[in-house]
Amino acid sequence: MLHFQRAIEIAAPLERVFAFHLDTRNAARIAPPFPRVRVGEATTPPTAGVSVQCLTVSFGIASFPWDALVTTIAAPTLIEDVQERGPFASWRHRHAFVAVSPTVTRLTDEIWCTAPWWMGGRLGEGTVVRWQLLAMFAGRQAATKRLLEDPTAPVWVTPSHQVDQAAARALGVDSTGRTRQTGMFVSVAPPPAP
Repeated sequence: MLHFQRAIEIAAPLERVFAFHLDTRNAARIAPPFPRVRVGEATTPPTAGVSVQCLTVSFGIASFPWDALVTTIAAPTLIEDVQERGPFASWRHRHAFVAVSPTVTRLTDEIWCTAPWWMGGRLGEGTVVRWQLLAMFAGRQAATKRLLEDPTAPVWVTPSHQVDQAAARALGVDSTGRTRQTGMFVSVAPPPAP
């Protein structure tokens, strides 16, 4: 079983960082370009003991639904979930939040997982899977930090991922529809008719 943790300090109060992670709509905002993550229906905010089907994860041509069960919510210091169905043989993710000061929070992501055979099993855990997860969580934490430290950044994108022109400017959407903050693609609604 692979185990790792990664921490980052975010210049935002503990309650704000916790609330950000409790809103499942933010999963797509912090997802890196690979593996590609799409957010589906999700319960927001989740409650402990409730299954939340919220993601489809794509590794190139292979896509997997990812059903998570929130096992622990201890506001404002801990959220833990386990995979019920998804790409890993097993997966447990703990988000721990510690107030470093009234305006700074340390976020620690801790993962325990078992890679399936197609990811190389135990051999893959020690190499490719570890590297991929470390890169993915470095990107997720950097995106979380950018979003929470920028007071003008919207906290989430609408569930349809269609945003109006003003929101597109705020998100920094380029001509391809990709946001500068997360790399996520969004659909920009046409300007209203005069």
